Amino acid sequence: MNSNQKSFSIARSYDHERGQPQETDEAYGGRSDTSAERPGRRADVLASVLGTLRLSEARYCASDLSAPWAIHFAARKNPIFHIVDRGSAWLTINKPADPGEPGEVPLALVGGDVVLLPHGHAHTLGDEPGRKAKVVDFSDHPQILHGGGPAVWGGGGGRTLLVCGEFQLLGPTMLPLQNELPTRIVLRAGEASEWLTMTLRLLAHEVMGMELGAELIMNRLVEVIFIQCIRGWLRGSEVAQQGWLSALRDPLVARALSRMHQSPAYPWTVGELGRCAGLSRSVFSERFARAVGEPPLSYLTRWRMQLSAARLLSEPSESLKEIAEAVGYQSVAAWNRAFRRFAERPPAEWRELQHRPLASLHAVEPPALPARRRLA
Repeated sequence: MNSNQKSFSIARSYDHERGQPQETDEAYGGRSDTSAERPGRRADVLASVLGTLRLSEARYCASDLSAPWAIHFAARKNPIFHIVDRGSAWLTINKPADPGEPGEVPLALVGGDVVLLPHGHAHTLGDEPGRKAKVVDFSDHPQILHGGGPAVWGGGGGRTLLVCGEFQLLGPTMLPLQNELPTRIVLRAGEASEWLTMTLRLLAHEVMGMELGAELIMNRLVEVIFIQCIRGWLRGSEVAQQGWLSALRDPLVARALSRMHQSPAYPWTVGELGRCAGLSRSVFSERFARAVGEPPLSYLTRWRMQLSAARLLSEPSESLKEIAEAVGYQSVAAWNRAFRRFAERPPAEWRELQHRPLASLHAVEPPALPARRRLA
C-alpha cells in the first residue's frame, strides 16, 4: 500500500451472489434481533469517508501585512484556508452570484480565526472591504520561491499576520464530500477548543519558520484542522438540510449510516437497517431518503462503489475479484456493471486512469467519480 494512502477496513464478504442489494426482510433467517452477532456495532462515518482520501500535495505561506492592504486569490479546484494569527482582516468571497441573489457580504476576521474555503472560490482579503487588491498566488509567494520568513507587504499601518494554505486531497469520496460542504467554514477564536488553538499556533510557527521536517508536520496539522472545520460546521446552524454529512445530525439515520459504513459487505436490507435505527421499514426508508437525499440501498451501493474505487487506487496489485468480494459482490460481472454505472467506466479502465501521475496541484486529473448518480 502507498505510504501516503490512509488505510481503511473492509468487512468480510458473504456467501451469496447478488448484483443489487436485496429488498427482502429475510436476513438472518427472518430474525429481527439486533444483537452483537451482527457486524458493525458502531462506526465513525466521517472517519470512514476521510479514510479513503490522501493528502497528495500542499503549499503553505505566511504574510506580514500592514494597512492599507488587500490581496486577491483566483478561483481554484482545491480547498484553501487562512489563519489570522494576529491582527484582523475582511474576507469577501467572489463566487458568481445566482441571478437575483445578493453578493457575498464581507466577513470580519480577527486574531485566532480560521476560515476554510472547501471549493476554492475566488476571494479577497484586506484590512478593509472594497480596497483595490493585489492578485497573489502560492506559486509566486516569496516565501515559497526563496524560503525564509513571512513576506512583508503593505502601507506601514496596523499589522496583520496571515498564514495561508492550499491542499489537494485525492480519493473517490472527495467530490461527494466537497459537494456537501458550504462555500466557507469559519472557526472563531472564542469558539475553538484550547488544543485546536494550540494546533493553529503550531501550524503558524512551522509555516513562519520552515525548519527541517516542517512540511511533514504541517501536512499532519492541516489534516487535523480540516476535520475540525467539518466538525465545527456540523455543530453549527448553517448545515444543509439534506445530504449524508448533514444526516449525521439525525441520531437514528446516523445509526444506520454507521452500520453501512462499518460493514459494507453485509447483505443489508431496508428492514434490517430500519431495525438498527429502531424504526419500521417504511418510516425508516422515508426518513433516510428525506435526510440523505436518496434511498438507503442506493446509498449503500454508492458507498460500496466508493470503497471499491479507494481500493483500486490504493491496492494496484489486488485483483478485481478480490475487491468485488471485499465489498460484498460474489459476482465480478455484477460488481463490474455496478461500478460502471457509478463511475461511467469499468473498474480496470478507471484504475489505469487514476494511476497516471499528476504533475502539480493544478494538473488535470483523471475523470472524477460523480457525486450522485442513479445506480439502479
